[in-house]
Amino acid sequence: MQKSTKELSKTKSVLFETLHHIIFDRWSWNALFHELATLYEVFSTGQPSPSPPFPIPYADFALWQRQMLQGEYLAEQLTYWKQQLTITHLYATQAHKL
Repeated sequence: MQKSTKELSKTKSVLFETLHHIIFDRWSWNALFHELATLYEVFSTGQPSPSPPFPIPYADFALWQRQMLQGEYLAEQLTYWKQQLTITHLYATQAHKL
């Protein structure tokens, strides 16, 4: 995910986001847009975040994830995602030739 902003004036800016379609579908876009709109509304008026705090620190989650992604499970996941990305690349390559 890549993000950047462009300031149009002192009171207006535009947010640009680039997301790969394999990880981001229409439902995800709607959820993200709703959350961004809600957060913009509360932060621009000085209100506190309506989002609940994360249940665990990110460092703990990252440690758990690293422990999960080992051995055979990691090999299976890497094989699966390499195949998915190869298929996606092939479709995109063929679509450009049409």
